[in-house]
Amino acid sequence: MHAESLTAAPTASGIRLDPAGALVLVGALGAAITLTVLVLGTQTEVLREGNFVGYANVQEVELFGQTFYRDPVRIGIVDAFNSFVLIAIATVSFFACLLLSATRRWSAGFIFFLLAATGAAYLAADEVLSIHETLGHNLPFLADLPGISHPDDAVFASYAVPAALFAYRFRALIASSRPAFASLALGGALFAASSAMDISAITGEEGVEPLATLALLVGFCILATGELRRQVLRSQDTADAVS
Repeated sequence: MHAESLTAAPTASGIRLDPAGALVLVGALGAAITLTVLVLGTQTEVLREGNFVGYANVQEVELFGQTFYRDPVRIGIVDAFNSFVLIAIATVSFFACLLLSATRRWSAGFIFFLLAATGAAYLAADEVLSIHETLGHNLPFLADLPGISHPDDAVFASYAVPAALFAYRFRALIASSRPAFASLALGGALFAASSAMDISAITGEEGVEPLATLALLVGFCILATGELRRQVLRSQDTADAVS
């Protein structure tokens, strides 16, 4: 059954969940995760700081009796800018979801923007909290992969997998607008170039990444506008048919 024809999706318990309910659930999960991170932060004790991993200064911290390495949170201008643009993408996508949820249908557009909002919010958090760097510091075996010198590079490169699956699944929606397709393709290409430059230790990577996030923001804004316009036209056609 196609996503456009569904009015509600069943959960594991058999309860049907409409798009508005899904937004509430995702928001609640996001708030719960944020609260958990804040609580864990109060329970974390920094034991020492230094170059214990061989390629970067890290903090050795203790949490509930377990020690691990954490990337020191130092937000630069570029990181702050990228985070701001990613939050803008998440906001645009969320409001597109909110407006599309009024139809109470699990349309492809609603699912697209719901996943986009979730992914952009995570990437914004990653920029600020250095999530993939921290994961890499505690998974040193990733440095043994071909072409990888720092394990955090492998974690960041792995983001390409869900991004590619997302683009493939919604390729028809993305291709529905040539300007949006061009902007998103440019953003994806620039992100790939930025990742390659980072892994290869080529200077200039920090200048490419902001261009990538800006291109993605433009693409998502164009897609959101087009999808909402189509929804309005469909609603008008339905109203005319009823009358």
